[in-house]
Amino acid sequence: MNTESGIVIGTSNGATVYQADESYESNKATAVAVKILNIKNKDERYWDLKHDILNSKSLPHHPNVVEIKASFTVDDNLCVMMPFMSFGSLQSLISSRFRNGFSEDCIAIILTETLKGVAHIHRNRHIHKHIGAKNIFLRESSAIKLAFAAAEYDHGQNHTTTALPNLCNWPAPEVQGCCTTMSDIWLVGITALQLAFGLRVSTRQGMAGMIKKHRKDWDERTQKVGLDPTQEQLDEQFEERELPRSFQDMVGMCLGQEQLDRPTASELLKHDFFKNRGDVHCFFNAINRKRM
Repeated sequence: MNTESGIVIGTSNGATVYQADESYESNKATAVAVKILNIKNKDERYWDLKHDILNSKSLPHHPNVVEIKASFTVDDNLCVMMPFMSFGSLQSLISSRFRNGFSEDCIAIILTETLKGVAHIHRNRHIHKHIGAKNIFLRESSAIKLAFAAAEYDHGQNHTTTALPNLCNWPAPEVQGCCTTMSDIWLVGITALQLAFGLRVSTRQGMAGMIKKHRKDWDERTQKVGLDPTQEQLDEQFEERELPRSFQDMVGMCLGQEQLDRPTASELLKHDFFKNRGDVHCFFNAINRKRM
């Protein structure tokens, strides 16, 4: 493995993520991503990453989840190797080219692939806890994958250019107690709004306004997630985009007040919003047209 090129592609809780080349004997080199954490002091970050590695390795392979290829120690560094996702994260794509969000078809394709990964994680008795555009990664023309545990990182060196907020600002109401699989479904709903409106959902109050638009009972429970209903501001530009009733219904289901009101990931995949929307190749064709 060679990281001498020094191409930094992201960071994660004190670790640096590099693009590297993996090769065996005379075989052609394959691009990979390597997360490297200095563990000389073995502080809390070390134990967090070790825990994440165990969680990742206990999860069977799935085409919609970024897998851990290997983990090892070199000198005072703990290294985690994973596939190189050449298009980076959805968060970086929104920041650079889709600042006002994606088309309905693209949103449906992204969420379909993401939900397949979420369903797999839940079937194996894990909870993601951090579903959002920053942890959904793209490999050019071929894959949309959800990063989980040790594979998660913030893509891009200059985070000041990435104006999307941390979705932990809008957790499910019950997260003040503990996270569950249904807390993940809430974050799928928040992610859907993020994909639809892009960088315009840049404040806590702006997101509160979007949630209120999709949930009639929002005023009754804003205090549960630490929001002041009198401070909610629904920007006029949100009104410029009319989304289909099927999208609003899907988001509303994800943002159910009670956990039992929300569907599972597998149930959500059957929703009308996801029907007849094309596949991953349609998505990459669409974003490549945007590049031209």
